[in-house]
Amino acid sequence: MFRRLFLLSPLMFYGAASLSAEKSVKAALVYFSWYDNTFQEKIRPGDIDATTSASLQAPGQVTQAARVIGQALGIEPIPIVVRAPYPVNYEDCLDQAIDEKTRKFRPALRSPENLPDFDVLFLGFPNWSYTLPMAVCTFLETHSTKGKTIAPFCVHGTGGLARTGRELRRCAPDAKILRTFSIYREDLDQSAAELRSWALNIVERFRS
Repeated sequence: MFRRLFLLSPLMFYGAASLSAEKSVKAALVYFSWYDNTFQEKIRPGDIDATTSASLQAPGQVTQAARVIGQALGIEPIPIVVRAPYPVNYEDCLDQAIDEKTRKFRPALRSPENLPDFDVLFLGFPNWSYTLPMAVCTFLETHSTKGKTIAPFCVHGTGGLARTGRELRRCAPDAKILRTFSIYREDLDQSAAELRSWALNIVERFRS
């Protein structure tokens, strides 16, 4: 699921037949999405919250953002998946997210179990009750990020990034954490080009 990325010029990324001899960088792309972590077969139209636009429509908003990055860099997005799925009803899911945050609960994960070595980790998540989903904290605390670079991207509603950055630094204290790429849910489609450019620029920096 991971490929070694040979850093080329942006044009060569899309059409080169040969690989550059310049410095290479290993990148990984991991994300958490509500859609991937609920009972998909039980989703009904009424379970989509019209007020917040929190959506369980396939493939999920964070998944869409992850796919944009994956296509730009030529790597496969890998979902963070909990063992015990969340409710499909928005209010019930929100209540559980608040409870987990209050108790600092760390849900057990079904995947990913192992990660190969990487230089930069692209990490996607929603704003869940004004912080990271606790499953993302589980992931960060069970996979070593010491000396690595984390490039976060967050899909959110009107709450913005809230305390996601603070929690990210708390869960990965030994990593270099870049500024989060912030995506308002309603602007997801229009943000694709900027998101691709952001990801390519981060990888390109490792060459210099």
